[in-house]
Amino acid sequence: MNIRAKLRLLTIISTVVVILMAVTLYITSQQYARAARENELANEINRDLLELGLVTTDYFLHNGPRAEQQWANKHERLVTLVGEAQFTTTADKASVERIRRSLDEMRVSFTDLAKLMHAASADPVRADEWKQQCIGQLGTRTQAIASEAARLARSSADYIQRIRQRRVVIFVLSVVIVAGYMMGTAIAFNRGIVRPLHRLHEGTEVIGTGRLDYKVGTPAHDEIGQLSRAFDEMTDRLQKITVSRDELVAEIARRKRIEEELELFFTVTVDLPCLANFEGYFTRLSPSWARTLGWTEAELLAKPFLDFVHPDDRESTLKAAADLNQGGKVVGFDNRYLCRDGSYRWLSWNSVSILDRKLIVAMARDVTDRKRMEEELAWSNRELEMFAYVASHDLQEPLRAVAGFVELLRQRYGGKLDAKADEYINFVVDGAKRMQGLINGLLEYSRVSTHGGAFEVVPAEAALAEALANLQLAVKESQAVVTQDPMPTVRGDPSQIARLFQNLIGNALKFRGDSPPRVHVGVTRLNDGWQFAVRDNGIGIAPEFFDRIFVIFQRLHTQKQYPGTGLGLAICKRIVERHGGRIWVESAPGRGTTFHFTLPAAQSGGTPS
Repeated sequence: MNIRAKLRLLTIISTVVVILMAVTLYITSQQYARAARENELANEINRDLLELGLVTTDYFLHNGPRAEQQWANKHERLVTLVGEAQFTTTADKASVERIRRSLDEMRVSFTDLAKLMHAASADPVRADEWKQQCIGQLGTRTQAIASEAARLARSSADYIQRIRQRRVVIFVLSVVIVAGYMMGTAIAFNRGIVRPLHRLHEGTEVIGTGRLDYKVGTPAHDEIGQLSRAFDEMTDRLQKITVSRDELVAEIARRKRIEEELELFFTVTVDLPCLANFEGYFTRLSPSWARTLGWTEAELLAKPFLDFVHPDDRESTLKAAADLNQGGKVVGFDNRYLCRDGSYRWLSWNSVSILDRKLIVAMARDVTDRKRMEEELAWSNRELEMFAYVASHDLQEPLRAVAGFVELLRQRYGGKLDAKADEYINFVVDGAKRMQGLINGLLEYSRVSTHGGAFEVVPAEAALAEALANLQLAVKESQAVVTQDPMPTVRGDPSQIARLFQNLIGNALKFRGDSPPRVHVGVTRLNDGWQFAVRDNGIGIAPEFFDRIFVIFQRLHTQKQYPGTGLGLAICKRIVERHGGRIWVESAPGRGTTFHFTLPAAQSGGTPS
């Protein structure tokens, strides 16, 4: 509803309220005026009755034609007054009717009295007796009429009092209604007009501060609501225009900042950023190129970049450039670049191409020192593995001789020497066996990389079955229960994967608690391989030892508690790393242990059977 319709409705309601109040007040005023007239008439009837009584007394005292005529006139006036009297209530009307009948009877009594009075003039003896009798009759009737008139006066007085009280109540109600109506009108006016206008005013002030996202949001359907919605639409359009302008200014500033930062990056970076085209020429180089290779920027820009590449790396560089020209990217590509002094430095490249601009964006890093360290480390590892293999192999023969002769000594002289000698002989035998176990473990550890088999498609089900077959006796003695998920096919060394399962399940059987071991081998598919989990209910491992358990010869328990060489998990880690995976542990003391490791998926399958 619009404001004009609201004002029209408000005017109609106000008019109706005023008319109703005026009519109510008029009716109550008429009722009060009538009640006042009735009260005045009742009082006048009382006065005339009093005068009629006085005239009646005067007539008895003087008994003349004049007095009789006065009584008749006064009686006639009173009869006329009573006959013309109009009262509202039924009781008052009945009183008037009784007064009228009493006046008629008084008239008859007075006529009879007048006749008796004339007749008594001839008999003076009986005149006083008749006179007293007539006076008594008239007095009785006069008293009855006076009582009725007094009741009529009291009734009219009560009626006018009720009318007066009603007028007060109606007036008070009228005042309350008018006040409530005015208050309701004020509230409605405030809610429908003042508040929306105030909100619109606040909106203009807020928007004037630059907050174009502010919404007036008046939900009314009148002119103010239409104005507020039009105001919001205007601010939306202004905001879009401002945002577009601000975005343009921000984009210009952003591009300028990027250019400055790019220039700063090209200037201060220690790496070797560059731009090249699809024709094989550098188009921009950072100053670090000159510092690294010794050539000036002009010299590097003047020739195809392939002229600076080592001859042995040119074929792979051409292939990488061809991939970039087709929209591909190059990550971690290494080649050698010629320096001014004739030496070569290794550079590692990360490159992408922008086809629509036929531009190659590349970042090179000088990795010459890293390459040299990798070569030295590889050579050192090869020497170390060869040394471990040769040392462990060469130690086998004298150790077997020592173990054999000590065993012969125990068989021949056991029990013939004292108890201390027998104990020493047992110590030597046990030490020789432990040393032999350590040498065999070290030999196996070194052979993981040097004597590993070729990678092939390996059914993990078969590798697990081989491991369980090797552990058959330990499973039976420990009353263990070993369960598994459906196993996939992986790519790797079959014997080493079987050894991996055997070492992990063997650990679960060895480090068990009071209850029989329960071991489960689970598997989960990854994007590029499979994640295995060997879970047990054993004694568990404290978190602070998680890294230590994979280190060679590291043990968490004494030889007497749990025998072993401390090489099992180190061999597992070396096997997993040889396959390009990783191994880790989840455990808590007394809550079992879960070893996780990853293996690559087979190229020709991999779905669990």
